[in-house]
Amino acid sequence: MAPIKFARVVSYSSEDPVHKADNLLNPESTKKWKCKSMGEKQAVAILQLSSQVQINGIDIGNEFSAFVEVFVAKSSNPDDYKVSQT
Repeated sequence: MAPIKFARVVSYSSEDPVHKADNLLNPESTKKWKCKSMGEKQAVAILQLSSQVQINGIDIGNEFSAFVEVFVAKSSNPDDYKVSQT
């Protein structure tokens, strides 16, 4: 299945000057998203899809994180995040 394209980055908690959150919009980019400072306790990026799709798998890079969580919600009810069951 082809990679899903994100419509936009709604918000983010932190970003490196070179590895900006907007890099998540281009799956072909060699630059990814990183926090501004190493050792940040939590990093959040909220992404919006252009349409509703079924996601069968997620490929997440991880650089020295203890754990990664993925939450999902419909834009009609953005405060009702659910933990992704994969």
